[in-house]
Amino acid sequence: MMSSNFYDRVVKKFGASRIDGKCVTDYPEGDPEAVFEMKLVELSGKEKGALDVGCGDGGFTMRMAAHFRKVIGIDNGEERLKLAEVEKRTLGVENVRFEKQDAQHTTFAEDTFDIVYSRRGPTFYDELFRITKSGGYFLTIGIGEKDAWGLKEFFGRG
Repeated sequence: MMSSNFYDRVVKKFGASRIDGKCVTDYPEGDPEAVFEMKLVELSGKEKGALDVGCGDGGFTMRMAAHFRKVIGIDNGEERLKLAEVEKRTLGVENVRFEKQDAQHTTFAEDTFDIVYSRRGPTFYDELFRITKSGGYFLTIGIGEKDAWGLKEFFGRG
């Protein structure tokens, strides 16, 4: 649940909310995953640090590592993080770190990341806002209709 002063903090950090603000909402035709990745790469930079919230096995985290100075992936699943570490060593990716963390209460300092993103992971806006730098970005992609199709096919019902 958002704290009562959440929007006051948003205004202090990013200014008044208006149509010409930094919020962009895309409802693309085609593959939303591809659009999400394209937007993330557009905002990336070799001088920027990113946080992958709900990184799972780290596959996407490591794919994004080529576009950032460093990427930290957090997840609450120990087994998924073990898989991520094995894959990281196998691929020789050096600018990625994986941590077991609660996305609602991370241990990161305020204003740590240039970009925070979540691919169908948890979105605790208060916390994610706190750790995103002023002028930084938060990107998220939620579960959509196409995701449901795959689940229906897998389980044979729905």
